[in-house]
Amino acid sequence: MPKIILPAALRGRMNNPQDEVEVAGATVGDTLRALTNDHPELNDILFTNDQLHPSLRVFVDDQSPLPDQCLATAVKEGSEIVLLPPIAGG
Repeated sequence: MPKIILPAALRGRMNNPQDEVEVAGATVGDTLRALTNDHPELNDILFTNDQLHPSLRVFVDDQSPLPDQCLATAVKEGSEIVLLPPIAGG
């Protein structure tokens, strides 16, 4: 199964924080939907109107898919998906 790596900014929003989560899926979209099914508290952070949140950065096996192709990007057994939400500060 693909593995989703969750940074501290996302773990802090989870009811059951985990550094990484293995979920089934053939595409990035499938895996992220499986993640939000298991952790619905992340849905509003990852998605806006059923589209990937525009400021969320996604890396699949150290590659950054184009935003308009990200959800359709294929993943395989052992793929690592890294999610980087926007972080504001001052």
